[in-house]
Amino acid sequence: MERYPIPEDHIFSSRSTDFAPAIMHMTDGKGVDIVVNSLSGEGLVQSWECTAPYGRFVEFGKKDILANAKLSMRQFLKHDYQRVACAALEAVMGLMDEDMLAPQDATHVYGVGEIEKAYRHMQSGKNFGKIVIESFRMRPHEGTSTKAHWLEIPLFRYMAQQRSSEGHRERHGQSVNLASSFEGQSHWLMQLSRLLKP
Repeated sequence: MERYPIPEDHIFSSRSTDFAPAIMHMTDGKGVDIVVNSLSGEGLVQSWECTAPYGRFVEFGKKDILANAKLSMRQFLKHDYQRVACAALEAVMGLMDEDMLAPQDATHVYGVGEIEKAYRHMQSGKNFGKIVIESFRMRPHEGTSTKAHWLEIPLFRYMAQQRSSEGHRERHGQSVNLASSFEGQSHWLMQLSRLLKP
């Protein structure tokens, strides 16, 4: 204390692990920024626990290194990167405001007849962004009612039309042959029209 201006209550003995709770108490549970450790066993563990978030741990001892001793990884949960993340986001937003950085349009659009190609692109491991399958709307047949019913199913659209009761006979269903390949499905969707009872 005569040589270094360190208060007496800031000096702890390393002959026991009582220094750890005392340090955490004095730092309001935050720990210290730099730990220079030469202790082994439980002393090493307690020194490690005293490291503050974003702190540095310097190890001079070799006993635990040669013994391949383990340290608790729970300590890394104390590293709150909120300040770093906020600073990074502010920097990115600033670059965007100055038109020095722009978001990349990573949307890949494929037609219904290109579903296999879309899957190949997704399986390549090089895809980035979104893959969109573009569908289409079928125009109602002439001579039918403008009131139509739609049944939405992923990748396919089945349109049902209701004919007017005057001059038309009600039909409950119409059979179609399903295509067995991607190429045939595109043609099949164009021709598909199912009449539903209201």
